Amino acid sequence: MKSLTNRINLFFKPWDDFWFGNKDFYCLSLFRVVFGLILLVMYSFRHIDVSFYFLDSGFLPRDLIHFVLPEFYRPPIMWFPKSDIGIVILHSCYLAGLVVMILGVFGRWFQVLLLAIHLMFIFRNPTVIYGADIVSSFWLFYLCLVDARQNWSILNFFKNKGDTGKLEKARPISDLLNSAAIRLFQIQLCIIYGYTGMEKLKGAPWWEGTALWNVVANSQLALMDFSFVLRWPLVIIIGTYFTLIFEIYFPALVWPKKIRMWVLLAGVLLHIGIAITMGLVFFSAVMVASYILFLESNAVRFRFLKS
Repeated sequence: MKSLTNRINLFFKPWDDFWFGNKDFYCLSLFRVVFGLILLVMYSFRHIDVSFYFLDSGFLPRDLIHFVLPEFYRPPIMWFPKSDIGIVILHSCYLAGLVVMILGVFGRWFQVLLLAIHLMFIFRNPTVIYGADIVSSFWLFYLCLVDARQNWSILNFFKNKGDTGKLEKARPISDLLNSAAIRLFQIQLCIIYGYTGMEKLKGAPWWEGTALWNVVANSQLALMDFSFVLRWPLVIIIGTYFTLIFEIYFPALVWPKKIRMWVLLAGVLLHIGIAITMGLVFFSAVMVASYILFLESNAVRFRFLKS
């Protein structure tokens, strides 16, 4: 009986180690900072035109929100301040909350609050949301499982005063949640790429190798005139198939450590291209920020300490 139990434990050990094995959370803390900075910049730009995006005097009055989305896509709960001044105050509080998140002052409960506010603005004007907002919703949700204040936190400057003692008491269960959250981040990123790549296979231009030209030739998407690329049609073909192959095979290729850095580098190049050709800077930044969670914490820590 004991032998059978040992075999069962041995069988499930890789699965248990994958989700809950001991991990260094240095990169998790670094991701919190980088992702928070990206959100802070993105929402700061929106704050400049907050009246246009989210107030009744803007292009989507509150009474018309239900007519924007089909009934199937409407969230079951839609709550946001009814007054314009409430929207402005809430948006300002959200910016302040992102600063607090970057500094690493509070833990999970504060991430839940930030996620709730983030969703409020998505509900208020679903017409302005795009990939960056959707992916940010995923990352904020998984951060609700995370207490990433061990590193890159302003609390570390006061640890001698006992301010971080409370963090250490709950370490065992907290570490389990942190470990599981890292895997959820990674798997979610794989799902995003894999699903996007498979969806592209439905379009004939991706099979023909001309899809990239449809993007750069679209004046509503392209940031500049890319007609000069017509002189090198091979660039269009290579770029199209590179995008397709990367997205489809990322969920499999990113796990082997020997090639992981090359896969992540390919992703960085892909998103630089997306940012340049389509102007999706914040979307690219939000996606690439999650690559931090695939890095080895010891190597990243050594780089920062060395510099």
